Amino acid sequence: MQACSGRDGKGSRTDRGRSAHRERASRPDTAPATGATLASVAPLTTEQILALLAPIVVLQLGLMIVALHDLESDERRVRGGSKIVWALVIVLVNIVGPIIYLIGGREDA
Repeated sequence: MQACSGRDGKGSRTDRGRSAHRERASRPDTAPATGATLASVAPLTTEQILALLAPIVVLQLGLMIVALHDLESDERRVRGGSKIVWALVIVLVNIVGPIIYLIGGREDA
């Protein structure tokens, strides 16, 4: 029979839990199961940040160009009657503004 810690020689759950915790704490190469912090995440390089932002910028510009092109056509009617307000919504409300215009701002002529 194995020697166990504890008064009765059998070892309690808390003793086994403490020894498991000590084993995890003694291994610095492994992250804790819970409570990971932002400090443990490697910082992004400039190239990685640009790679993450490039698709968002392309999508924003594409939606804005399509929406503004549609808005400037002479036969296009818009809800509320003011093309200037819709142009401001398209330009100033990132990504969502052009989508709102394309879905709900246009009226059929």
